[in-house]
Amino acid sequence: MKNFNSTMSGTTKAIIGFVLFLIFVALFSVYSFFSYSAKAVNMEQNIVDFDKEAKNVLSSCTGTIRAMSKIPKQYEESFINIIKADHQGRYGSDATQRVAKFMQERQLSYNDKFLVDLSNSFKSCEKSFETKQSLTNSAVSVYKRQLDNPWSGMFYRMHGFPKLKFSDYEMVLHTGV
Repeated sequence: MKNFNSTMSGTTKAIIGFVLFLIFVALFSVYSFFSYSAKAVNMEQNIVDFDKEAKNVLSSCTGTIRAMSKIPKQYEESFINIIKADHQGRYGSDATQRVAKFMQERQLSYNDKFLVDLSNSFKSCEKSFETKQSLTNSAVSVYKRQLDNPWSGMFYRMHGFPKLKFSDYEMVLHTGV
């Protein structure tokens, strides 16, 4: 019985090798196509999840500080905007002074102990919020690097990613320093 390899010519072996190579490339491309789609979905969901966690912390802190301040209903919305603006890093970290000014302008009473307690609450909430928002910013950064990578970026764009708007999730953080 003749050996199979000895009956094949060099050209036939080259053609079979080339066909096997093409099959491998096709399978790898299909795998990459679907794998990168799943990665993009996961990265975008992580960004959304981290952002929700940050907003939950902000909401909880806002509620705590609002309750501590005993602000009348008619001033609640303005007061909440001050708290959110502070935690979101919009105006720096002098929120206690802004709250005191807010209360003075509306002739609401407060004392020094209230300001100390308020300051401590702001610091605690600010730290919690910054931690959560930092996770969101990191997830956005990782995703952007993946999109800028020639190989992964090509597959992401083939699937229509990014599907979220980065500006909705990136936030400038301050450290109160």
